[in-house]
Amino acid sequence: MLKISKFFEAFLELVYPRLCAGCKGASTAPICKECLSKIEMVDETSCRYCGRPTEYEVEECRDCRGKKLYFDKARALFVFEGVGKDVIHSFKYDRETRLAPIIAEQIIDRNWYIDLDLVTFVPLFNRKKIEKRL
Repeated sequence: MLKISKFFEAFLELVYPRLCAGCKGASTAPICKECLSKIEMVDETSCRYCGRPTEYEVEECRDCRGKKLYFDKARALFVFEGVGKDVIHSFKYDRETRLAPIIAEQIIDRNWYIDLDLVTFVPLFNRKKIEKRL
């Protein structure tokens, strides 16, 4: 039975190869090494409130200063541009669940889980929900 399962898995891999979440090229890894090297990670120099990258750590950046935001603190693993944006879109819209362990590992490496109440997502716009038929 195990041999049939492995054969079927190999057949599926041939017909529907796994793709990199960034470049959409064939890749056994969720993100290929080339795309991984292109993702700009957000380090500790960010806004403590909204998580946007800044030149130096600030309490509130110019984007969130004076606004009423309905959370205590937000964090971003990487800049939402280029490959980073493609990866997030793959996770969110294409339901690329292979990315979840990578994201979780990054959260753990940064010790964010210590004061973490919730990990959530930015909800889809109604138009996107209709397009995705969710």
